[in-house]
Amino acid sequence: MLSGLPPSGLWAGKSAMETAAGHQGWWWVMPLGLVTSALTGGAVLRVWLHVFRGAGRPARHAHAKEGKETSVTLSAIPWTMVSPGMLLTAAALALGAVPGLGRALASGAAAFTDGSGYAAAVLHGVRTDVPAAEGPHLLEVKHLAVGGLTVAAAFAVAAVGVWGHLLPRPLHRVQGWTRTALAPVRAAHSGHLGDYVAWLVAGVALLAAFQLPWK
Repeated sequence: MLSGLPPSGLWAGKSAMETAAGHQGWWWVMPLGLVTSALTGGAVLRVWLHVFRGAGRPARHAHAKEGKETSVTLSAIPWTMVSPGMLLTAAALALGAVPGLGRALASGAAAFTDGSGYAAAVLHGVRTDVPAAEGPHLLEVKHLAVGGLTVAAAFAVAAVGVWGHLLPRPLHRVQGWTRTALAPVRAAHSGHLGDYVAWLVAGVALLAAFQLPWK
């Protein structure tokens, strides 16, 4: 889902953003979104495979003694715990297939970025109507293809992370180079919420800077 599985809401938002970026000539947004979505989804899927399915090598702390959190051991997960997750997942998957979603997103974005209309409403109490925007047709082959490719890349990332030790020996060097290249990124993950908020704000500011008229 995090990688943009069609026709989920994340996929719809990502497709609309990539379409708008393409109209601005920002061709790099689509491949950048594909890579980041694949890495995000692959990282979460890797954790799920390793922790909940027992795939891959055992963790180094597998034999550590941990106290029991509950006094009762359940033989199966109760439906009261499964059904909310299933309902939310189904709703998230169906969101991208809602008719007219692309136009609604485009109209909302147009109203959000209408600075003059916002100033008129706040300063003078005058409400201006924003012209209806023609949004992207989300259920097109190109958007579905990009979403499918992103999900496949996320599975590939997770598979390499879990079963990478089974790859041919020449590819182990590539893994070593990748770990070396990603070492600064791993070091930047401090685990403090404030740091992640700061990085998020910096990223949003950087994207906003691209929208300034650099002429």
